[in-house]
Amino acid sequence: MIAALPSLQSWQHYPMGPALRRFVGLSEAIGESTIPSAQEKLDFADALSVYLDATATLPEEAVLQELVQMDLPYAVYALSRENPHLALYRGLSAMLLGMWDEAEQAFCEAQRHNPAEPAPYSNLLYMWSCEENWAAMGPWIDTALAACPTHAPIWESVVSYCLREPGMEKLQGYVEKAHSWMGACILTQVDPDMTPEAKEATLARFFHEGERDPDFLIEYTALLGEQERYREIPPIVWQAEKLAKDPLPWQLGFHLAQAYIALGDGALYAQTRGKLLRNPRTPPSIHEMIPEDPFA
Repeated sequence: MIAALPSLQSWQHYPMGPALRRFVGLSEAIGESTIPSAQEKLDFADALSVYLDATATLPEEAVLQELVQMDLPYAVYALSRENPHLALYRGLSAMLLGMWDEAEQAFCEAQRHNPAEPAPYSNLLYMWSCEENWAAMGPWIDTALAACPTHAPIWESVVSYCLREPGMEKLQGYVEKAHSWMGACILTQVDPDMTPEAKEATLARFFHEGERDPDFLIEYTALLGEQERYREIPPIVWQAEKLAKDPLPWQLGFHLAQAYIALGDGALYAQTRGKLLRNPRTPPSIHEMIPEDPFA
């Protein structure tokens, strides 16, 4: 007689993502879920572990992503440890469980499987940075930046590696070699001797070369605002709106609104403010910084 799989039906109301619900055979939640207590999280992890042990079905990556977000590394590890194509998730879960040697091995495997994916690089560099294993970091930095030149977490580890020594020469060298606007933005933030004019010139180079990534434009328009060069901000945002396939980040609209306040243009400010207020991604805290009539 074949034993039936254990049921998770009693966890119907537990907050889970749609992919995990489908994987464990639960329908959509009924009613509102509350934030689980520490004990409920442990109990759910135990129940899920029993279910996973009795199931041979391989999960899709969306299931593992949701489990990572739910802070259930044991479940992620159980699902990924026997599957080479899930090496990234095995590394993430092993790292969260303190199994750093296994995490390192898994991230290296994930990098070989998908050299363009930034997560293996960023996690490897982060781990080595925490351990101050500079010898391991050095050979990987060039490889990581060549594959993912605009990935902020990679650059954060590069900064840790470079600032072990006084001066910005090493970091400047990586920025130049990678020709990365992300690296240039970080350099303007960490170099204490860089003047506002030098910061603007550093980013202007990328703008004049045609860089139009919205995240880059956020940094560039912020620097223009710091220099009170407000008239240069509206054309940048207008052009970005024309070229963008997706809605622009709210930060660009906020910088545009600030520019119109400084320029004293009430009509265009009101129009920009209206767009910001209608944007569901605009955080409520920004509303206080864009008053209805800043010229009163």
